[in-house]
Amino acid sequence: MNLKTIYNFWINTKPFRSIWILPLVFTGLIIILFIYYSDSKKMQCTWEARDRWECARPTENS
Repeated sequence: MNLKTIYNFWINTKPFRSIWILPLVFTGLIIILFIYYSDSKKMQCTWEARDRWECARPTENS
């Protein structure tokens, strides 16, 4: 396969490139925003008696 064949294939897939690449970029940006702005470090997860993980913000006992 030579370079011209690869180039022609790339040119012919123009409609499909815009369909798949843009949603992937937007999804990646949304995931990065969720990770950056999440406050999962403030959450406390424990194994409860009901045999499942329960995650909640720690309560302040005053």
